[in-house]
Amino acid sequence: MTSWTRSSSRFTVSQVSELKVYVAGRKEPYPLVSLSAGGCGIYLMEPDARLEPSGTSEKRKITFQFEFEGIIKGRETIQGLALYRREIDLQGKIVYYYGFEFLENDRAKIQPIVDEIERMELMGVVSQH
Repeated sequence: MTSWTRSSSRFTVSQVSELKVYVAGRKEPYPLVSLSAGGCGIYLMEPDARLEPSGTSEKRKITFQFEFEGIIKGRETIQGLALYRREIDLQGKIVYYYGFEFLENDRAKIQPIVDEIERMELMGVVSQH
């Protein structure tokens, strides 16, 4: 059982095509669904061993690289922990939702992206969930 609790607003960002997230070992970006100052969520059609939670009390560390065209220059590397994987029935198909928490020391690095997402929310482009 985790003691992690969510303390920041989560935004649905799947429609923000300029925002991309990469994980070591894969050239293509992962489909980022949600983002907050404290973590992110990714949907996949099949399980991915690189993203699986460890199943032990020591959480698996994941290295993310975020890209946000026009907001940050290049890629920002942020360390996180794999918290969980949930199977979700979406219109008769199983999709896998992975939830991650950013390491406390790296959260300042994601803030410029979160600031822009908050601005996009005010414009009605993204929403909280």
